[in-house]
Amino acid sequence: MFFGGIALAVIVAIAAMASRMSGSDTALGTQNASAVVHCDAKPAPSVDLHGCDLRDIPLMGTDLSYANLEQADLRGADLTQTDFSQARLKKALLAGAKLVDADFEGANLESADLAAANAADADFQGAALARATLDRANLAHADLKADLRFASLISSNLNGSQLVGADLTGANLSDALLDGTDLESANLTRANLNRAQVSGAGLVRTILRFADLSFADLSYSNFTQTDMENSDATGADLTGARWFETKCPDGTFQEGTTPCI
Repeated sequence: MFFGGIALAVIVAIAAMASRMSGSDTALGTQNASAVVHCDAKPAPSVDLHGCDLRDIPLMGTDLSYANLEQADLRGADLTQTDFSQARLKKALLAGAKLVDADFEGANLESADLAAANAADADFQGAALARATLDRANLAHADLKADLRFASLISSNLNGSQLVGADLTGANLSDALLDGTDLESANLTRANLNRAQVSGAGLVRTILRFADLSFADLSYSNFTQTDMENSDATGADLTGARWFETKCPDGTFQEGTTPCI
């Protein structure tokens, strides 16, 4: 009887374990099925496609305003004139995507990857791009009046873009192209512009405190009322630059039009 009781207990324990494993498999299957279902949703405003692979889905010109696309994979996709206004794209993968004339107004793109994306003429006004990767991206003539704190814009093309009032605190713009860019009242505190091309840029009332401007081309740029205190302009090209009421790198205030450097 003793051994029979043990055998019965073992059988009951094995049955219970099998039941739990079956329940776990069922739950996992249900979860996976749910993920498949939500990724099959039709692209539309406010749709939930977070974490989905959308690389093969035709989205050019689609209205995805207010959509949840966090961590979605859109690498290399043609998203020309797509409406992402107010959408959630945190940590989304957009590397190499075609974003020409796309609308990202008010969208959250924090920590998103837009490396080598073509976003010429795109609208990022009011967007959150903090810590986003935009290395080698084409942002020519884009509206970037946005939060770009600590964003990486290495070797990106920002020629003719609008950065009025943008927050570029700690951003990396080394080797970037910013010729003719309007940076009026932008905050570039501790930004890295080493070897950047910033010729003919509007830097009126721009904050460049502790910025690295070494070996940058700043020729013919406008430094009216610019704050350059503690910035490093070693080897920078300042040919034809305009100076007026500028705060110089050494902390002195220049009241006239005499160059700081």
